[in-house]
Amino acid sequence: GEKGGGKEEEEGKKRDQKGKDEDELVQEEVETNEAHGAAAVLAVDASTEGLSKGDAPLESWLAVPWFVFGAAAKASPADAQLGLDCLRTCLEFGATEHLQSRIEHHLLATFCGCASAMSSLARMPLEKVDGTSDGSTEWSTAHTSAVNKGLRVLGAAAAVATSRAAELSDEEAMWLEKLLRQPRLPRALRRRLWLRLLRLQRRAHSSRNASAGIYLRWAIMLLLGSAERLQICGALVQVAFSPSEWVKKPLHRNPKLADALRVAASGAKQHPLSGALAGLELQLRRAQLLASARAGTKRREGVST
Repeated sequence: GEKGGGKEEEEGKKRDQKGKDEDELVQEEVETNEAHGAAAVLAVDASTEGLSKGDAPLESWLAVPWFVFGAAAKASPADAQLGLDCLRTCLEFGATEHLQSRIEHHLLATFCGCASAMSSLARMPLEKVDGTSDGSTEWSTAHTSAVNKGLRVLGAAAAVATSRAAELSDEEAMWLEKLLRQPRLPRALRRRLWLRLLRLQRRAHSSRNASAGIYLRWAIMLLLGSAERLQICGALVQVAFSPSEWVKKPLHRNPKLADALRVAASGAKQHPLSGALAGLELQLRRAQLLASARAGTKRREGVST
């Protein structure tokens, strides 16, 4: 009995320590990914075919594949998929980190304005971890590191390709929403990714780079109120067609109704052809009128008594 109790206590301590390690890793990497991402791009020297100034020399046995990649990239300079496919191939082999780094820098330096390429590059580290997890469903620090690396890629691309900010914001928002639906996600990471998505949407609005989808997600997130609620509802841009089915309280009693209405109204003004935004704004205005009417009724009842 004592042995069993001691073993359980030891396992409990390990879980606690793992949670602390997870929080520290999240705190260190997620909250500073924009700065790291921008620095990664600024370190790229395009004159050396995408080499970072801080890149270590390649191992001798990787010189040939690097040469082959360089020749192929020169032959097809507009083919982002070529670099992505080569990088995926590298991920299948061990001890290719330096080659991976050079290909990643090439992709960032050459295709940072291609939202689909940057999205694929950002998702790749997590795909690799999921593919080598031996069927385990448990989230690990390796998963968190992969997410952080992907976010740094997107931050780096956005720091340079400002003319494609709208497309890059859309890709990041879609990925963040997908991540937030992961049931394995640690609570600390879930909270930070939720806040990152909110900041992304505010930033896109402030810079006038927000798509209709950004406004729809933003408004529904305000109504939902928490990352946990996101796991039980459909895609946010679809929820916008019937938000009352997914939020906890009736729309007219939602504490974030006024904020969500402002977001929807701003989005409808920026995207007058978006039927989804116009419909959402109409639903929220109707709820606001109902809330005002009920408040007025209560005031009159209070006076009469």
